[in-house]
Amino acid sequence: MKKMILGLCALFACFVFASCSNYADKAKDLAGEFEKAEKAEDFVKIMKDAAQLNIDFYKSNPSAEDVEAFEEAGKAIGEAAKNLDGDKAKAFAEAMKQLAEDKDFLKLKEEADKAEKEWQDKNKKEGEKEDKE
Repeated sequence: MKKMILGLCALFACFVFASCSNYADKAKDLAGEFEKAEKAEDFVKIMKDAAQLNIDFYKSNPSAEDVEAFEEAGKAIGEAAKNLDGDKAKAFAEAMKQLAEDKDFLKLKEEADKAEKEWQDKNKKEGEKEDKE
């Protein structure tokens, strides 16, 4: 259970921020919602929105610098998730249980992982082309 929660926190951390202003605005909104969330349903919604943001971000063909900023900024939300206490921590844990069984979220997560991998593969090939030239 602990590994699942940490894994989902890490995933969430990757979802949270993008350097493109439209993505940054959405990410800031999600970060604000995360801090204000108190019920499991709130956290579930935020996690689904974050997964969709991650999909949209990687499908937008970001630069390597954008991705670096995206991942770096997401660490703060991951830390916030780990530092929850009391009723918020219980609500977040309940949300993680719900998400682990939520077919829609699992599908979003799978699509987000796929979009990220496709971006990585594409950039690896482009990097190899540049090295040959």
